[in-house]
Amino acid sequence: MLFRSVSQSRYLRVGIVIPDSPSYPHLDLVPLRAEDALTYTGINAENILPEKDAIRFDMENTGVTSTGLSTITQPINISNFANDGVLIFEVEIPDMTGVTSVNIKFGSNLATDYYSGTVTQDVNGNNLVVGVNTIKVAWNDLLVVGTPNLNTVTRWSIVVNHLSSKPVVEGFKLSDLRIAKPVYLTFKYKLYRDWE
Repeated sequence: MLFRSVSQSRYLRVGIVIPDSPSYPHLDLVPLRAEDALTYTGINAENILPEKDAIRFDMENTGVTSTGLSTITQPINISNFANDGVLIFEVEIPDMTGVTSVNIKFGSNLATDYYSGTVTQDVNGNNLVVGVNTIKVAWNDLLVVGTPNLNTVTRWSIVVNHLSSKPVVEGFKLSDLRIAKPVYLTFKYKLYRDWE
């Protein structure tokens, strides 16, 4: 005969990020679209075209290991997101040949004082694919160089890293850079034990 009894109730606290919800605690950083009126500089990129919902650009040369954009904004204070913030943005990759990762850098000087984060998967832990990828970079995964001031962040860059042998391709897009804090949910569950 098999008996079952309830041992005890337990709780599990899980932090989740909801990038498409208007109610989660977040801050829009760089819109990355035509209406933001920012100037974007190519990093091995040309034909930079602000569109309604994204900034489009083409890869300029082969023999280089990254392709993307940089820009300068008014000072943005993200100190409230230190330690548990999550950076989120979309990148559209037209061709995956030789693509290895996506990198974001931000700070007051991208040569001496900045944060840098590199990921090889999308927000759900899936491999990067041709098309639109939602990217998540957790604060704990950022590398700190120098002494960047989180109260006055002005410089940003996002690049797609790839092998130097990657052929030139057209049609990269970046959009909607924001930073969020996870929403924590508490789950209650019961632990059962079986015995004969």
